[in-house]
Amino acid sequence: MELLPADLNTAEQKIVTAFPMGTPVDISRLPDRRVRAEVIAAVLFGACDLPRGARPALRVIGARIAEELQLEAGTLTAPVAMTGCDFEAGVNLADSSAVTIRLADCRLSYLHGPNLQTQGDLELTDGTTVMGEVDLLGARIGGTMRLSGAHLHPAEGVAVTLSRARIEGGLFLRDASVCGQLCMISTYIGGLLTARGTTFRVTDMSAVNAVRAHIGETVFIDGSFRSTGRIYLLNSIVDGGIVAKNARISVADGQSINFDRAKIERGVNISGASLSGDVSGMGSRVGSNVDLDKTSFAEGASVDLSFAEASGVKTRFTLGPDVMNLEGAKFGVIEDDRDSWPPTLHLEGCTYGSLKDGGKTKVRDRLAWLARDPGGYSPQPYEQLATIYRARGDEAAARRVALERHRRRRRTLTAGGRAMSWFSEVTVGFGYRTWLAGIWLGALLATGATIFSVWPPAAVDPKTPRHFEPVVYTLDLLLPVADLKQEPYWQPVDGTRWFAWALILFGWGLGTAVIAGLMRLFNRN
Repeated sequence: MELLPADLNTAEQKIVTAFPMGTPVDISRLPDRRVRAEVIAAVLFGACDLPRGARPALRVIGARIAEELQLEAGTLTAPVAMTGCDFEAGVNLADSSAVTIRLADCRLSYLHGPNLQTQGDLELTDGTTVMGEVDLLGARIGGTMRLSGAHLHPAEGVAVTLSRARIEGGLFLRDASVCGQLCMISTYIGGLLTARGTTFRVTDMSAVNAVRAHIGETVFIDGSFRSTGRIYLLNSIVDGGIVAKNARISVADGQSINFDRAKIERGVNISGASLSGDVSGMGSRVGSNVDLDKTSFAEGASVDLSFAEASGVKTRFTLGPDVMNLEGAKFGVIEDDRDSWPPTLHLEGCTYGSLKDGGKTKVRDRLAWLARDPGGYSPQPYEQLATIYRARGDEAAARRVALERHRRRRRTLTAGGRAMSWFSEVTVGFGYRTWLAGIWLGALLATGATIFSVWPPAAVDPKTPRHFEPVVYTLDLLLPVADLKQEPYWQPVDGTRWFAWALILFGWGLGTAVIAGLMRLFNRN
């Protein structure tokens, strides 16, 4: 048990007298508001006699606490509530245990509380100013932690350390001013994390560093939230969602929001935000939508959702990023607007169940959408888009996409391959317009019949009389596997010999193209 000093002043005597029954003590109007830190420590460590029926609590208003309040490794069995108090130094709560601690409208140099344990809430609220670090490394908070309305202004670096801490309730940091980082590496928060309306000012570091954090409800960094550093949620688990609606994050360079490989049970809502840096959710798992509608990006910014999974993604930007990477991503639906498509899109391996664009995006627009991928030709994005059109029942659009896929592929082929591709397109439309083969066959048949009527071939065996049929003879030349009893018995003469050979070669090519096209059609079905 701590012993009280013998020379207590009036303010200190009032505190000692009021403590056993938890009566609030207002000493803001006393001529001498000075209270020695050792008196506060002695009272909390049991220096006061407690009568029967006592309900001890330290409730002090308007005191000026002299020297550091040293409570390290102590057990505080009574609630602490201090309002409008000025601490000449800081508070040391390292390795201590407490019931509840509430500081409202107080001013202190620092709060040192690694491994602090509380049964209930820990609060630094309503204008409380801390000029140094709030260090709660590894702390265990049995209730809620509130920093709402606080002013946390360390000289540099980290403002609040909660790494490896466990907060059973929520973390409320609303309408606060923070000149430093909120460090939450491997932190567990059982409820909400809300920094709605808060302003973070940092230099060359993240504003919120929540790598591998586990948050039991939604993260709110919305409203009038402002930050000069990124929000870093790498590998975190969020049992609710992330809401950054209408936030403004102005980083010098790099990322504004990072939730790479995070697992988020609900959605990510960044709609209406103003971001100077990138948004990255690479490899994340999002239970609902990633909403980027009406978001404004600075020039040179990017969105990276490669290998992410979400129910949907909304990308109707107000000012879009320069680059959007959706490689390997899986979405139930993509909602976009052709007027806000980024100049560069990475779509290799991206799969989606449907596209919503208000009905104003035509097939040619979607083909231009695919062409924004600088990675060169890949069949998958075209096959994916064609699948969507088939699911809508729009076979004409699906065929057009398939045709464009082959045209894009042609650019990657050798000269011989390009020639064969051209032949396949003009004769059977790569198998999607096999009726073209009938047109070619009819045209050549008419041309051949006319030529061979004017310049008939000579009989191979003049002694054996045979009747010459120009139409059947031309058809016999064109069909490589047919034997119509004309071609073996008649020999073209002069210039028609070259025309006959051309018909034979074209017939073989046309037949091959038709067979390949039919096989492609059957395989697709």
